[in-house]
Amino acid sequence: MAWSNRIASKKKAATLTIGLAVSLCGALPHESRAQGVDAIKGVLLGSAGLLVDGDCGRSSGKSELKFTETGGKVTVNILNLYNNSGCTRDVTVTETGFKFDGCRDTGVVMTYNAADKALPFTGKGASCSYKAAPK
Repeated sequence: MAWSNRIASKKKAATLTIGLAVSLCGALPHESRAQGVDAIKGVLLGSAGLLVDGDCGRSSGKSELKFTETGGKVTVNILNLYNNSGCTRDVTVTETGFKFDGCRDTGVVMTYNAADKALPFTGKGASCSYKAAPK
């Protein structure tokens, strides 16, 4: 009888350990990402900018984004590399990334993934999808 109690006790301990490990591993990705408006703003303003690949179905293109802040307002200077044209747009920094209207696309929402150093921002607009790498 004592032997079966020890086995049952070990099974409970193993189940608890596995459950705890699953809980912790599930939480780690959220903790390892820089999140929050201030963290995202720091990434955008503290970099030399982003090189963006846009895929619009039948067409694609590359752009450079450079972020600045004046009086608490964040803007992005966009240079479309395929035709050397550009524009400046207001940016809304969110808990998980940023939103803006491009020179041609509207409603662009970019999400930040700190774990992906090569392409930390990905997103979509009304017409295109985007992948952004540090400049």
